[in-house]
Amino acid sequence: MPGLRQKKKERTEKQILKASKQIFNSEGYNMATIAQIAEKAEIGVGTFYNYFTSKAEVFLICFGGDPDRLAAKTRELVENPEMDLTATLMKLIDIYLESYFKIEKSLWKEIIGAFATNVDENMEAMADFVKVDLQLLYQAEKLITHFKQRKILSEKVDENAAAQTIYGIFALQVLLFIYTGQFSYEEMKKISPSRSNSIFLQN
Repeated sequence: MPGLRQKKKERTEKQILKASKQIFNSEGYNMATIAQIAEKAEIGVGTFYNYFTSKAEVFLICFGGDPDRLAAKTRELVENPEMDLTATLMKLIDIYLESYFKIEKSLWKEIIGAFATNVDENMEAMADFVKVDLQLLYQAEKLITHFKQRKILSEKVDENAAAQTIYGIFALQVLLFIYTGQFSYEEMKKISPSRSNSIFLQN
């Protein structure tokens, strides 16, 4: 049974996450401040830093994009993949897409715009977001290597290049969704398998 201290810690973390989500949705990512989040959660700014290292970190955790949580959610899939490579990759990508689509398009546009116009100022926040991308790349490459070892894929397949291409498809579709509304979430899930299959058919 968790002690009183642990219960208080969990309760405070939930307060911070709830307050953060409300502030991000009302103020936007760029205008939201840790001071606002702390005030909304009825804690001190110092207490915020006892739980989270940055605004970017709490943002990712709020909307399900935290690298550690995504790793835990995808661990079984990556460690014990199915026989079908495309199906396994699509399940992996779906988990990441689901976390991306919990975030409003307007928030995504603001975040991308902030990173593009103030690179130096937002370097730390960018690093938190890049961790998610690098993790997806690593997991895709690990799956491709696994299927090469099982002789399901040709030895000619370059796992690093293939993983980067799959990530490129994923990233492009996310950007098209954010900026053009060209695809719905369900349409993207249908497009990804055919485009990913074409990578392996060429080898």
